[in-house]
Amino acid sequence: MLRAELEGDSGMLTIIGAGAVGVTLATYLSAAARPLRLYARPKDVAGFQAAGQLKLHRPRGGLLTAPLPALTQQLFDADSSGLVIATKFSALEGLLPALREAPAGLPVITTLNGVQALALLRRELPALPVTALTIMFNAQLDGPLQARLTTKPAVIVSGGNTALYDTLQGTGLAVRRSAGDTAPW
Repeated sequence: MLRAELEGDSGMLTIIGAGAVGVTLATYLSAAARPLRLYARPKDVAGFQAAGQLKLHRPRGGLLTAPLPALTQQLFDADSSGLVIATKFSALEGLLPALREAPAGLPVITTLNGVQALALLRRELPALPVTALTIMFNAQLDGPLQARLTTKPAVIVSGGNTALYDTLQGTGLAVRRSAGDTAPW
């Protein structure tokens, strides 16, 4: 469940990782006017601001553009409703110290392949609900905040996270649910 749903406010989802997966998710969410922030490392801020918007080249030649979401250098704050980890697995160890400081109950959504990251996050962050968002599309990063999809933009929400499923509905992503964490694998 997204924390905002529990607290009755709109809350802000923060995407951590502006590679192909993070940009694809951010573009669909931003185009659908979902409350969204994009975590930006200090070295990336100028490039993101220069890009000015999100761009996603779709498989059949269409271009989806979306407003640049708010950029943040904080992983969470009082209005955070959830964290989407869209980094490479190798970056996860570096994120863990900051994630351990997250308020209890703040949802963490991982897009990392397989169940290894999910198990690691649950073990290291016992006070946070962790959900897998299985990425069923292929995308490539073309430049800062610009990606290219080569397949249908489909995702699978695991573990019965209804709030995340609802948030993703109507964004242009094909969204399915799985009964458990390992079902997509």
